Amino acid sequence: MSWIYSLRTYLGQNYDDLRLSPSDPFRETRRKFKNTSYLINDEVDEGGSLCRSQRIDNSSRRVLLFLASDSKNPRGQEDHIHGAYLRSWSRLLGEIKPDAYRGKKADRTAGSSPYLFTDGHVEMISANRIKQLADAGTNIAKQAF
Repeated sequence: MSWIYSLRTYLGQNYDDLRLSPSDPFRETRRKFKNTSYLINDEVDEGGSLCRSQRIDNSSRRVLLFLASDSKNPRGQEDHIHGAYLRSWSRLLGEIKPDAYRGKKADRTAGSSPYLFTDGHVEMISANRIKQLADAGTNIAKQAF
């Protein structure tokens, strides 16, 4: 069972709207197959830290949820990112969507995407910044930024 289903009781009637991003071109397919647009960071729950947010180091600088890449199967049960892939721009693009809000531009470094951090705040971060981190070999799933 996906992590997203554990939130259903708390989200109530807003469950479907909150688990699906308005920028997701596969929003309706994900809705039909009970999937989510948001992928949990597989690098955050070290030692059961998700049970207690106080256990997460640098919680205001650690990403918890990423927008899913368009290449993720909207019919499958893909609910987490593979953090090890986020150190390379080309592999990162297969996991997350750093350019969700880029309009009609073809440049994948244009635009930005929202990131939910483990302390609960959301930041819009430019795709260009994410590419710089990936090109430097920084694993944005593991390292605080």
